[in-house]
Amino acid sequence: MPMVITITLLLCSLMIYIIYHDFRFRTLPVSILVFTLIIVILRSVVINSWYNALFFAAINILILTVQYIFLTIYFSLRNKKLISILNSYIGSGDIWFYGALTFCFSPLNFVLFNALSCFIVIAVYIFQKNKSTIPLAGFLALFLLITVGLNYSFRISMFYQDSFLLSGISYFNNS
Repeated sequence: MPMVITITLLLCSLMIYIIYHDFRFRTLPVSILVFTLIIVILRSVVINSWYNALFFAAINILILTVQYIFLTIYFSLRNKKLISILNSYIGSGDIWFYGALTFCFSPLNFVLFNALSCFIVIAVYIFQKNKSTIPLAGFLALFLLITVGLNYSFRISMFYQDSFLLSGISYFNNS
């Protein structure tokens, strides 16, 4: 367990750097994204095993692919021509950071994290006076940092175990 704590602290340090750099410069160094990917893969393997880490990531990548396809269709219909959303609506650093996030959660937790994060980012964008680019990776890193904090504060496994979410769902179904 000390190895997981060390890796998590390193991950939190990376998140703080990503938050600062993306909010300030609206760009992320490739080296930081690669290092983040290595750290989250290592954390997932230590906690879950290679099989589960790759299984969770594969399903999460499939979820992101579907989301990317729907966004491409939406913006293409809106602009009445085929649009590549990469680097026009979503930066490549954001895509790479999302790729790293696929190793951070089980699929159910990933869907919840992604949905809440996107909802909050869209709400911030709607109320933003200056409609410039959104530091999506910075926001996602902030939400991941908050999730890590909540995870350790309340001793709830919010990353790889779905039992917390499923028990909440069954509670509402039985009411």
